[in-house]
Formats: sequence, C-alpha cells, structure tokens
Amino acid sequence: MGGDASRWTDVRVELVVSRILRFGVLLAAIIWSAARLYYFMFYVIEKYVDPGYRFAGVFACVRYLVYRINTWRRMPPPFVG
Repeated sequence: MGGDASRWTDVRVELVVSRILRFGVLLAAIIWSAARLYYFMFYVIEKYVDPGYRFAGVFACVRYLVYRINTWRRMPPPFVG
C-alpha cells in the first residue's frame, strides 16, 4: 500500500513539473513573438510610413497618421481646369 501512495505523489509531482515547463515554454514563445512583432512594426513604419520622420513609439506613429489624415481632409480639392 505504501508504494501506491508514493507512486501517486510522483505522478502529481511530474504533472506539476510538466505544467510549469509547458507554461515556461509558452511564456518564452509569447515574449519572443511580441518582440518580433514590435521590431517588424518599427521596420514597416521606418520604411513605408515616413522614412524622414522619427517616431518615439507605435502610438506616436498612430498620432502622426491621424494628424496627416485630418490635414489631408482639410485641404481644398485641386483645381482642374
């Protein structure tokens, strides 16, 4: 009987360890993918949004784009004549 109890304890310990390891691997994958996404976003912003403008962050880029869209809407239509 004593062997059965220790066997179940071993199973529980292995289950907890495997869950902790799985959580650690998934957390590392999430952190890595978030860093890659952030790097890719800055690459796209630098190359395609406005190469001459330096952005402090993603939200600065969003503010810049909103400002540009609003100024484009206020511009009078070009004269075609």
